[in-house]
Amino acid sequence: MTEITFENYDKFERKALAYRLTKAITTFHQFSDGAYVLSLNAKFGSGKTTFLKMWQHELSKKGFSVVYLNAWETDFDEDPIIPITSSLIDNIKVGEGSQKAKSALRGALGATAIVGNKFLEQATGIDVYKTMKGVESDLKESDLKEIGKGLYKNYNFKLNAYRQLKEKLSTYVESLVHKPLIVLVDELDRVRPDYSVKFLEAIKHIFPIKGICFVLAVDREQLECSVKQLYGNLDFDNYYRRFITREIQLTSNKNPDLNRFIEQLGEEYFDAKILAGINFCFENQGRNNLLGNIASISKIFSLTPRQIQELFRILVHFIAVDDSKQRAADNWLGATVLLIAIGIKQQKIYHKIGLAQIKANELHEYLLSLNYSGTSDRKRYIVFSAIAFNLHADNEENKQQSADIVVEYDNKTLQEDDKPNARRQAIDMLARSVDRFGTIESKSGFQIIYERLEDWRSFID
Repeated sequence: MTEITFENYDKFERKALAYRLTKAITTFHQFSDGAYVLSLNAKFGSGKTTFLKMWQHELSKKGFSVVYLNAWETDFDEDPIIPITSSLIDNIKVGEGSQKAKSALRGALGATAIVGNKFLEQATGIDVYKTMKGVESDLKESDLKEIGKGLYKNYNFKLNAYRQLKEKLSTYVESLVHKPLIVLVDELDRVRPDYSVKFLEAIKHIFPIKGICFVLAVDREQLECSVKQLYGNLDFDNYYRRFITREIQLTSNKNPDLNRFIEQLGEEYFDAKILAGINFCFENQGRNNLLGNIASISKIFSLTPRQIQELFRILVHFIAVDDSKQRAADNWLGATVLLIAIGIKQQKIYHKIGLAQIKANELHEYLLSLNYSGTSDRKRYIVFSAIAFNLHADNEENKQQSADIVVEYDNKTLQEDDKPNARRQAIDMLARSVDRFGTIESKSGFQIIYERLEDWRSFID
């Protein structure tokens, strides 16, 4: 498998950001009283995981001790201290104090992993679970005393283990000479609400060690929803500020080249598969037109990198199995891309379109809500394409609304007597943009595309 580095995966030119972050962490962690905690914020699907992996490789290359931890893969456990300490044990490099630090980490791991019931059963001979089940009938005073003694021992055992952890880990971090120990935490926004809070609390109370830098890659809005789900309508900004030192947005180059990113995906999803013997329903020129269309739709729908990749994954399945020459025409491929994008952003609208349950006016209203960035020609093209592929012979009201939308765009000053003829011309124009014979079928173009997309989804499921 190809190693994830800035040299081969940096499609959004984030290497410069990684350099600035490394410099900032190296400089400012020394002024933090405890651990330096950086919140790296970005929407879901913006490439946080890829960025962390590339940055991890770069940091390791420069001699940093760096740990990567996916919180979402560990939230099956109740206590985040266990995966944090386990990751540190696995990744601490050999150096001054490293063995003592690892011993202290193992001690803390053991202390955390001890389940109260088992500890007490061993210390007192009393099974807490069974004893508590009989609490209403025959719980004895002597049992309560023994349980209290066991809890006190358990508490002191953990307390001493955590003290040792802080002491030994601090000594190890001091030996790194101006380079902090960096812990990259991914997917914290996707875990259970109670686990995300426990994770933040563990960083604050168990690892408040100067010289350690935690980088939390999160969708801040999603994390806020998780915390509020647990605590209600609290002031999240002040709450989150308790745990973090600095907060920044994960950005791309100021003028990211979306066309370059999509071209790379074209090479990955189309060219590589053609070389592997998979045939697609387009030639070279059709490929270029298709990629240009994807780039335009991605901007209009404000698709994230992950959503663009999802669009490619769905599309490549569709066009690899569709050998119809008619369906290979640019307008059909463009309509397919448009419908897939609608499905990614708005499932309800997508299904209404595919099941012929949406009228032209509702579809038009949705399309007007998109981000066209002032490109009126592109807006007109998208609206007309969608209205045309939504036409079908069995719905006169839909045809009437479609015609009125076209007339409104092109002939706003028509006299009342001219409108019937203008509507007929509009319907003819829309029909020709879907079918070269200018006929309106009993099924809309979108219905045909939708059925193929859903057939493939059903086959996979």
